[in-house]
This record gives sequence, structure tokens and C-alpha cells, in this order.
Amino acid sequence: MRQYPKYTPYDSRPSNPTLTIPIAEPYHDQSLNNFNSIENRNPFIRKVYTNLTIMWIITALSCYGFMYNKTMKTFAATPQAYTLLIFSIILLFGTVIIAACSTDFVRKFPNDYIILCIFTVAQAYMLGVSCAYKDIHAILLAAFATLVITITMTIFACQTTYDCTGMGSFLFTSLTGIICINIVNLFVKSDTVNLLAACASIVIFTGYLIYDTQLIVGGDHKYAFSTEEHAFATISLYLDIANLFVNLLQIFDRSN
Repeated sequence: MRQYPKYTPYDSRPSNPTLTIPIAEPYHDQSLNNFNSIENRNPFIRKVYTNLTIMWIITALSCYGFMYNKTMKTFAATPQAYTLLIFSIILLFGTVIIAACSTDFVRKFPNDYIILCIFTVAQAYMLGVSCAYKDIHAILLAAFATLVITITMTIFACQTTYDCTGMGSFLFTSLTGIICINIVNLFVKSDTVNLLAACASIVIFTGYLIYDTQLIVGGDHKYAFSTEEHAFATISLYLDIANLFVNLLQIFDRSN
């Protein structure tokens, strides 16, 4: 289940206690204020996207190995690989829960990077195994579509005047509904329901991509990640992209 960070409202900052004489406020263009607000978060933003890039490079290498290396592809079909997959799922959920609930622990170095390393290894193995016996053309199409959606939505989230940081409850409710549908479909086993759920998931995680991007860049938005929560911000953005890729792969692989 997706976890949510502790947001910092921009309108709750304490006023300057030393300012006692009223003075005339100079006019500032709002777009300039937005730019300066984002610019002040540049070290945090660079850290998040640097972490994200390294994590996806490791994930891509894992997927490539399971796709083209015969030894790794053979191993993916063994009981040992399945046991390791279950262990990776446990690690994945464990790191997400720790990052979301133990904020003081994750904010400290090197705890933040230890959590990111464990999460990356677990997620890279899970995606690699899932790609082992999928159609290669479907994987490449899903990867390309994910890249296009990610770049487009990131630009949109940074440039749009709409504040999407308040739609967390709507996205969470929608995601919960999709999870319930997928659980029911485990017993129904309907291909049509599975396909519709995958399409709906793509829409939801595209929304999450915009939502988390605005929480990261800050600016003239109601909520934003704390600059000390780079680990959780990176994990949130990674999960958005990973779920986009998985659902797109499911659709392309089924069509092939």
C-alpha cells in the first residue's frame, strides 16, 4: 500500500519576529517568486533525480541480464528464484514502510542511502524476473512509452499553473479501488477486467507522477516534501515510474 509523507504547508512559515516597523512591500512578479522558490530547492531536487537515475540504471541492467543472459533467464524459472522473489517483495514493503514511518531514522546518513540501496536491489530483481520471459518487443515498447510519459508529465508538472498537490486523497482512493479489483480478479480471472485495471492503473500512476513531481520541486504549491526527505521522495517517484512500466508491459505483452 502506498504511504504518504508528512507535508510542509508553505503558508505556515513563521513570520520574522525582528520586523517591527511597517514598510512598503515592493512589487514582485509571481512567476519570479515561483522560480526563486524552486531554485532554493535545487540541491534537494538534484539529489532526488541523481538517486533516481542511478536506481534506474541498476534496474535496467538487471532487466537486460534477465532478458539476454541464458544463465539468468534459466535461473528465473527455478524454485530458488521464486523464493528470492518473495524475499525481495518483503524487503520492498519493509523499506517503503520504514521510509514512510521512521522519518527521523531515514533522514540520517548513511541510513537514507542504505534504505535506497536495499529498495533498489529488491525492485531491480523483481522487475528483472518479470522481464525474463516477456516478449522483448513488448518490453522495449513499454520502456519507451514509460520514458515518454515520465518526461512529458515532469515538464507539465513543473510548468503548469495548477496545483496538483491537493489531489492525494483522490489518487489514494482510486488506487485502493484498483487494488481491490485486482484482488477480486485473482479469483474471477477475467482477462477483460485485468486489461481495464491495467489501463486505469496507467492513468492513476500518471497522476501520481505529476503529484509527486510537484511535491519535489515545491514552488507555488500548497504542499511539498521536506528537503530532508530525499529518500522517501526518490522511492515515491521510482514507484510511480515502475508501476507505469509494469502496467504498460502487461498491455503490450498481452497484445503481442
